[in-house]
Amino acid sequence: MRYLLVACVAASMFLGACSDMRRQELDVGFGYAKRTLSRAGKDPFTARELGDQEQQGGNAVNYILSSIPRSAKFRSFEVDQPTHPWTVVIKYGPGERDFTLEAYAETLDNPVLAETVTLAELPRK
Repeated sequence: MRYLLVACVAASMFLGACSDMRRQELDVGFGYAKRTLSRAGKDPFTARELGDQEQQGGNAVNYILSSIPRSAKFRSFEVDQPTHPWTVVIKYGPGERDFTLEAYAETLDNPVLAETVTLAELPRK
């Protein structure tokens, strides 16, 4: 009985640590997506890369995935709606130059993080 109790406590601590690790990875992925899209509104070269991706039938998620380092642990980015837990969703809008980012953890009911990134107006040549 005592061993079973110790095993249960150890298992719950392990699962809690795994959840904390997943949350940290989710936070890092959310921050990466936010920085990447923000950069696209400030840097003409980056904005062109995002625009090229969209003109070729891609989207902001394709752009983020193409720029993410190979060493990155978190790679779950989706467009419009979450299809599974532990993912970052990127939506176009509410404005023409806006992206809404939402991070979902264990449930898909409500995001644990949400923020809108507005692309700055780039000077036209």
